[in-house]
Amino acid sequence: MNDLDPPRLPLGIADLAGRALSGLISRWWLIFAVSLIVYFAAAMLNYGIFGDFLFTTESEDFSRPYVVFTIFCTYLSITLASVIVTAFVTLVVCDADAARPVTVKNYFGSLARSMVRLLLLTIVICSITAIAILALVIPAIYLGVIWSVAVPILVIENTGMSCLGRSAALTRGYRWPILGLVIFMTIASLLFTVTGSALMGAGMFFDNTNEFSPLWLTIFDAVASSVTAAPFASMTAILYVRLMEINGGVGNKAMVDVFA
Repeated sequence: MNDLDPPRLPLGIADLAGRALSGLISRWWLIFAVSLIVYFAAAMLNYGIFGDFLFTTESEDFSRPYVVFTIFCTYLSITLASVIVTAFVTLVVCDADAARPVTVKNYFGSLARSMVRLLLLTIVICSITAIAILALVIPAIYLGVIWSVAVPILVIENTGMSCLGRSAALTRGYRWPILGLVIFMTIASLLFTVTGSALMGAGMFFDNTNEFSPLWLTIFDAVASSVTAAPFASMTAILYVRLMEINGGVGNKAMVDVFA
């Protein structure tokens, strides 16, 4: 079956959204707290190490090697934050979807055991997608779709880089609806960020020079990223569960036994 053929079974976007929202709301305090901490740490790290480059570099300097390296490192750190949040939210939302109790200690333990693999996955994804973006935008979008459930696979199935191939296999036949879902979530995230930026532009976070304060921009970016990443991560987790139900024949409640 190729991607132009109709899916064998409906993905059920409305049901996915409902399950993802339900899991997010039921444990919002834990999800948003961890998401905010992770993104704030990444944003402050970028500000502390690369702040001078990010906020003072002129556009004509973007071709210089150190600037390109700085931008890539910033992209890497933010992507790592996204991967960590997605991994954590996957564990929380999958438990919520299966009506299992909150086990914070187990979540952090699983996250700690997966950290090295999550870092390696981040480096691989950033490197390949950066090359794809330089070539054309379309290959990068395609990779984003076929690897959309790689992080849940890594933490739930306890795999390594094979999660990329496994994600490609699970999404086969469902990539068009997944692409539509990704586009919708991305647009919603951008609208939220643009709205926040407009409020800043109205004068909420100006410093004494009547210019945007780099520190406030960094803090706003961390808050906005954490708020938008949590729903995205919850949807990713439930998407993985649904694909397992369709292709793997394993429901969420049985996955703990299968992959224990």
